[in-house]
Amino acid sequence: MPPTTAWVKPAEAITGLDHLGAHAPCIAIYSQLLPGITNVTDRAVYYSFYPWLLRAIDARWGKDRDPEQFVTWLRRAEVVLTLLATRHEHSTDRAARRHGQGLVGRQKLAPAIANDDVLDLAAFTVREGPQRYFKNPYGGLAQYYLGVLVELGILAGATRTGLKYVREGSAALADAVDDRVDADAFFDVLDNDVLDVADLDQLAGLCPCGIRDHAGEREALLDVLFCRHGGADKAGVQRRASLELILHLAVAMQEDEEGQA
Repeated sequence: MPPTTAWVKPAEAITGLDHLGAHAPCIAIYSQLLPGITNVTDRAVYYSFYPWLLRAIDARWGKDRDPEQFVTWLRRAEVVLTLLATRHEHSTDRAARRHGQGLVGRQKLAPAIANDDVLDLAAFTVREGPQRYFKNPYGGLAQYYLGVLVELGILAGATRTGLKYVREGSAALADAVDDRVDADAFFDVLDNDVLDVADLDQLAGLCPCGIRDHAGEREALLDVLFCRHGGADKAGVQRRASLELILHLAVAMQEDEEGQA
């Protein structure tokens, strides 16, 4: 039989960061040890910010809200939170960990707040374009936080069928955020296609750094994350035990370092 040759296409390069699937066991372990917290839920502020936002939207538009308009509100709200926290960071102690670090869209938005006094909110929140802060239509909520917030009973629904605030699971969280920010002023900013640093300074009370000094929100978040409401929530009990062990280790390491200094 005569030999036959054919063009052999070279193998395509494997994309991604975990070619061997080495992250999978780690994900499985911490999902069991820390249910309700993942490797991408970087900031606790979102556990209270999102239920407050959905409740505020419902209070203004109720069941008649337009799904497309909801996406616009959500995307603008995420951008404004990141911008105001980054602005507060620049105007105070420049400690990123206390203010804007880990917030949704920071990589795209931080340079803008550093270079401009007037910001094009509409350009950042469109779904396509060079200045777009996030690709997912539902922003960081759908990409990072929605699953755990539903798991914790803070939100309900899905992006396809509609999202809603769950009063029983998040009223205390939403009430606490209401005490830190003027909701009317926040939505006035969302109404405009542009905003300036004065708008952001007006909303500085919503910066994540404020949680430390705001007992209501701090305690409400601790109630959720440490399952302090009691009951037979096995996932919550497991999360609390894991967090307590982590805190114990952190304190022990700090004491060890101070002893060696």
